[in-house]
Amino acid sequence: MLKNGFLALCFAFVPGAGQMYQGYMKRGFSVALLFAASVVAAELVPVCIALVPVIYMYSFFDALDLRAKMKAGEHPEDVVPFGLDKAQPWQKLSRNSYKIVGWVFVGLGVYSMYNTVIMRFVWYLRDYLGYDNPWASMFHTLMDSVPQVAVALGLIYLGWRMVRKPVQDVPALPSWDEEQEGGN
Repeated sequence: MLKNGFLALCFAFVPGAGQMYQGYMKRGFSVALLFAASVVAAELVPVCIALVPVIYMYSFFDALDLRAKMKAGEHPEDVVPFGLDKAQPWQKLSRNSYKIVGWVFVGLGVYSMYNTVIMRFVWYLRDYLGYDNPWASMFHTLMDSVPQVAVALGLIYLGWRMVRKPVQDVPALPSWDEEQEGGN
């Protein structure tokens, strides 16, 4: 069913909401989740800020594209974007999602403990020793960069594991020439 065009445009400004308003719940939720994850990643690793506008623009134009397709009589399937629901690693991930959620909670707890206990102690120590004390400043700077270093080391480890592990049971993507031949 075709929804109100003005409301579809208004909802398109909120990542994922435009898709959900038009009845594409999987697509909208996954885009909203991807956008939120990019904002969190940008907070932890500042370089990831480049992802935020890209995902935002994708969400906006995808919602408008869905509206145009529905207006033309097409009704695309409600799937997770970028083919992530078809990839085998994502299926294994969904089976073990409770472990991932658990590790996320552990990480958030450790980060919260770091912010509320350790960094308060570091600030107190710096106040006690004086702001002009070079050792106190160096210790404060070191402790202040722990979250960024932990995220960077985690990314390096994950990348290293992905590079080392041989790829198995992953279908090859078609080349540009094969796509053109199949479409003509």
